[in-house]
Amino acid sequence: MLLLSYVKKHLFLHVVSFVMYGALFFLMLLVIGEIIYENGYDHLSVEDTTYTFRLYTNDRQKTESIIKSIDNYSDILVASENEDYILVSFLTQVSNERTDDMVPSLHVNPGEIAYNSQLYFYDVFDEAIDSNNNAVLLGDQEFEIVGRQSLGLYLPVELWKVLYLNSEDFWNMASSDNILLSIYKDERMSDSELEVLNNLFADNDITSVNYLPDRKTSASRIISSDEVRLIYIMVLLSCLCYARLMLMLIVNRSDEYRIMRYCGANKIRVARYIFNHVLFVLILSAFCGTVLYWVIAAFSSDLFSYGGSAFAFYLLVLAGYLAAALMTSGLFILAKAAKDGY
Repeated sequence: MLLLSYVKKHLFLHVVSFVMYGALFFLMLLVIGEIIYENGYDHLSVEDTTYTFRLYTNDRQKTESIIKSIDNYSDILVASENEDYILVSFLTQVSNERTDDMVPSLHVNPGEIAYNSQLYFYDVFDEAIDSNNNAVLLGDQEFEIVGRQSLGLYLPVELWKVLYLNSEDFWNMASSDNILLSIYKDERMSDSELEVLNNLFADNDITSVNYLPDRKTSASRIISSDEVRLIYIMVLLSCLCYARLMLMLIVNRSDEYRIMRYCGANKIRVARYIFNHVLFVLILSAFCGTVLYWVIAAFSSDLFSYGGSAFAFYLLVLAGYLAAALMTSGLFILAKAAKDGY
């Protein structure tokens, strides 16, 4: 009741505070949302959901039998390593998530070959290339060169050495005693799914080694990114200004706090009243900023690149906002309280 009566008495000052720091919270939502979008933190990348297994076999029948038992994949490829090059073939249709809209992927037919690095390809196969027929001799088979393949791959190999073949040509040319089976999924694979897959390898008498993606969550990557560290600095500087405003509000009530102390209230109770006042202004400011963000997003959807509305996004920004503001406000208020003796 004391807080509400004080807010009512100084309504204009509090309205100005809500507007000013609501605008700050809106800007934080806007900037952090754009950072999330620009760095791809709002969706899982190929790297995040690619599960690769080194199978110590080159038995095509066993490998294809295993693939038929795999569900819910975006695409599946196999790779065979050689000293100078790495053969790759997609056993399913290539996922659109791997392709660049500006450079569409090539369809590699039987008897054709594509490469990842033009410089490396022509340097290594210089003597094996027939310029007149635009072909290259690989082993004892000639392939037509169809150009550079532009695909997002995530494999434990040197990607500039990758050559793309049709599946039939791949199995004819694969000479290694092991192959890489790479499964790209839309979502992360659960521990139970991974266990089922490893059991499937064991049931087919295949020794395997796993290359699993990093399990860091999007929130962890956002918090540890360099761009968001800059946001931390911006928030702290802004909250220094906020703390000065809050200090002014508290100073105006210093007589109330002294009376509370004279009446027997301990310092913890006084601190709780101060905290309630600070938190009240913070929460109302964040609410105003969020409403402004929603309204602008609703009426001008093209303004924001980041279109996500996950609860975790608002919670993450609010947590940073509250932590920085409370920390800076607390330091200022404690310093002032120590000076004035309440």
